[in-house]
Amino acid sequence: MFEHIRAQLGQQLAQAQAAAQAAAAALQQAQVAQAQAAMAVSAAQAGLQAAQNNAAAAQASVNAAQADVTAGQNDLARAEQAVSDWEDKEPPEEINGRPNPAHGTWLAHLVRLQDAAAAAQRALTTAQGTLAAAQAALATANAPVAAAQQQLTAAQAGLAAAQAQTAQAQAALTAAQQQVADLQNEPATLDAEQARITAEPLNRPDLQQAADAQTAAALAARQDRHDRRGHRAAVSADRTATLAAQDTAVDALAGLPAEIRALTLFSHYPGLGAVAAGLDAIVAASAAQRAKPPGQRTDDVTGTAASLQTMLTQLQTALTAATGDLATAQANLTQAITDVANAKKAWL
Repeated sequence: MFEHIRAQLGQQLAQAQAAAQAAAAALQQAQVAQAQAAMAVSAAQAGLQAAQNNAAAAQASVNAAQADVTAGQNDLARAEQAVSDWEDKEPPEEINGRPNPAHGTWLAHLVRLQDAAAAAQRALTTAQGTLAAAQAALATANAPVAAAQQQLTAAQAGLAAAQAQTAQAQAALTAAQQQVADLQNEPATLDAEQARITAEPLNRPDLQQAADAQTAAALAARQDRHDRRGHRAAVSADRTATLAAQDTAVDALAGLPAEIRALTLFSHYPGLGAVAAGLDAIVAASAAQRAKPPGQRTDDVTGTAASLQTMLTQLQTALTAATGDLATAQANLTQAITDVANAKKAWL
């Protein structure tokens, strides 16, 4: 009795065991990916700490250079004030038509004061140059901090995704193992049901209850199949909507590679080339998939999202580098202005 059901159970058990093995392998892969993601986070944290240490050292150099500039400005102000005060004390060059010895002494001291003021000016110019160099070094050191922070953020997002994948794989394995256990228990249930039906003497009320239970089980199975068909239809509709939304997003990106390549400093930042090439690949892949019916499309929606996140990080890195280069250029121009201004004073 129930031979056809037992045969079906045997097939279902074999399929469930295979599914459990596949789920175990998927869990192992997810755990490996999570471990790798955790290592990436640790590496990104170390990189950020190193970048922050370099930036802190550069900031300390700026602070020291600024203090030297302030001290140099004070020294120059005192030296120039000393010259001005001494000039106010100039004695007459002659007394009664004869050279005044006091004037020669005054003049010699004035020369010494003027030399001291010139030395203070040179020291200030040197300090200002050191400050400009320190500020440029700080701008250069700050750029890797922002890039390292972005890398850490991306690594942490990757770890969170890997952890979620591991949790899903663990849940899938638990469900698969439970299904195997349930199917392994089914033969005993059938044996008990068979013994109940074939018991002597025949118990008609009990037999009627068994028949009613079988009918209810058949109706429940039919309803379950109906619900599964509806679920598959809903999933198909959701995927169609997801693909349509992705197609719209890709259409909005279609012109971006050309715009990136047209940037004046495109060749100066290699990451921009990688972004443009990546966008071209996404647009091309989307165009190839659109020729297929929605049910036959194999768009890698998750992979595309991850690629776009990588490209976003590359664009942010390029922006940070460009900002650092601009700060360096501004510092160099500021120093050039200072040098020209100081040189001009020599001609006044």
